[in-house]
Amino acid sequence: MKKILSVIAAVLMCVLIFCGCERSDTNGAQSGAQTSTGGEPSVSESAAEVSGSEEQSQSEEKSPRFVAPPDENGKFAPIDGEFWTMHYEGWYGEPDIKNGDAAIMPFMDDADSVAKLKESYPQIDDWKIVFESDFYESGLGYDSEKKEFVKKDLPVRFVILSTEQGDGFDIVFASSKHWIDYDYNYDGKSGESYVVPYTEVLFNTCTADKSKIEGIDFSGAQVYRSWGFYTENIPYLIWLPNTSSVLIMESSDPSLIKFEGATEPVKMAWTLAAKYWRKTPGNVKFAVPESRKNDYFVTTANDARSRDWALWYYSAADGTARKFEGLESFFTLSNWFVSDTCMEAFTGEDKGIFRYYDFSDGADPTKCIWMLSGDGGGLLGGNVTDAANYSSIMDKNNNDRLVILYAEDESNMFWIASYTLEDGVQSNFCLDLSAKGYIGSCNVRGGVAYFSYYPHHGNGKRINYAVDVRPDKEHKLQADAW
Repeated sequence: MKKILSVIAAVLMCVLIFCGCERSDTNGAQSGAQTSTGGEPSVSESAAEVSGSEEQSQSEEKSPRFVAPPDENGKFAPIDGEFWTMHYEGWYGEPDIKNGDAAIMPFMDDADSVAKLKESYPQIDDWKIVFESDFYESGLGYDSEKKEFVKKDLPVRFVILSTEQGDGFDIVFASSKHWIDYDYNYDGKSGESYVVPYTEVLFNTCTADKSKIEGIDFSGAQVYRSWGFYTENIPYLIWLPNTSSVLIMESSDPSLIKFEGATEPVKMAWTLAAKYWRKTPGNVKFAVPESRKNDYFVTTANDARSRDWALWYYSAADGTARKFEGLESFFTLSNWFVSDTCMEAFTGEDKGIFRYYDFSDGADPTKCIWMLSGDGGGLLGGNVTDAANYSSIMDKNNNDRLVILYAEDESNMFWIASYTLEDGVQSNFCLDLSAKGYIGSCNVRGGVAYFSYYPHHGNGKRINYAVDVRPDKEHKLQADAW
C-alpha cells in the first residue's frame, strides 16, 4: 500500500512539475490565462484573481468618491444628490491638480473651440485674431487614474476676433472652456435626488462694433474672472494695466472703466445705476441730477471670503471710477439718499459714524462733506453699538429734517437725535428705553417721531410711542400714542 502511494505521489509530482514548466514557457505569450482540463481556473490563477480583486477593492475603499468613466457621449452614471453636494459643490477653490506652466493649445487650433465658433457663426470664415489670452482656471474635472472628480486646472481660451462678414458687427469676444456640467434630478416618489454629470465645452460669445475697442492698449492685458460679477454673455473681464482700466464685455456694448489708483485687477462684485439709487425711509421721490443719470455705483471685493468690500463711483463724463472716502474697506454698508443730492452711508465697522456725500452738479461725490459721529465725537453723546444703529428717517412733512435712533454704549439706552444737513444736530436726548429691547417701525411727521418698541427680544409684546423731536419742544415720551 505504501509503495502504491509512493508511486502515485511521484506521478503527481511529475505532473505538477510539467504543468509548471508549461506555464512558465507560455506565460509571456498567453498573458497567464491557464485552466485545468475541467475548465476551472488553476490554483495559482485563482489566487492572482483574488489578489487583484482585493487590490481593486482596497483601491476603491481608499477612494470613496469612485466614479466610473463616462460613456461615449461624455455622460457619467447617476450620482446621489446629497453625495454630490457634499463633495463637489464649490468648484472654484484651490485646485487639487495643477498643470503649472503647461502650454495651452491656442483657440484656433482647438477643434472643439473652432466647432463651437462655427456653430455660433456659420456664415463667417475670415476670422482674424485681435487679442488672445489662454490661462488655467480651477473647475471640476475627471481624474482617469483615481476614477473620481477633482478640482483641477482647466484650460480657458479667450479671444477677440475680427471679421468683415458680420451682420451688424465686426468683432466677437469669445471664451471656451472644457469642463464638467451636470443635470440635477429629483424623484418625487422616493424623495431622493440624483445628479447626472457630463463633459461639455462651455462656450460664450458676444458681438460689438470695432470702434468700441479702438485705441485700447492690450499689451500686458490679463483676462480674469471677477468672482461676484457676471455680464450677460462673457463671464470674464480684461484688466489693462497700462491705464488701470477694466474692459467689460457686454452684449453689443463693451464698456471701459478706469479705476483711479488701482494697481491690480479689480474684482468687481456688482454695479448699480445712479438713476436707480436708493432713497431714505420715508418714500420721498428724489430727482437724480441730469448730469449723473448715466453714472454707476461699483462695489468691489478684495477677497470673497473675508468680504473686504470697497465702494466706487463711476462718472460717465470722464469714464473713471473713484473710491468713496471712508468707504475704502467695509464688511457691511448701508447707504441711501436723504435728498436729491446728498447720500448718507453707514458701515458696521465704524460703530456709529454716519458719512454724507454731495452729488450736486460740479461736486466730487466721493468726498465726505460731513460726519455725524457716535464714537465719542460728541454729536451723539457716547459710543454707538454696531448692532443697534438705525438708518436716518426723513420727516414726511419736512424733507430737511432727519431723525436717527441709536443705542448708546455707556447708558445702554436708546437715544434719538434730529438734525439737518445745513445746521447739524438740533436735538439729542435719551428715550429712557433699554437697549436690551429693540425698535420696530418708525415714522416722522411734523417733528414728531412715531415708533414701536419691543422690551424683550423674541417677545411679541409691543408698545407704540410718540415723542416730539423739535428743539424748542418738550421731549416727553408718550406711550400708546398711535
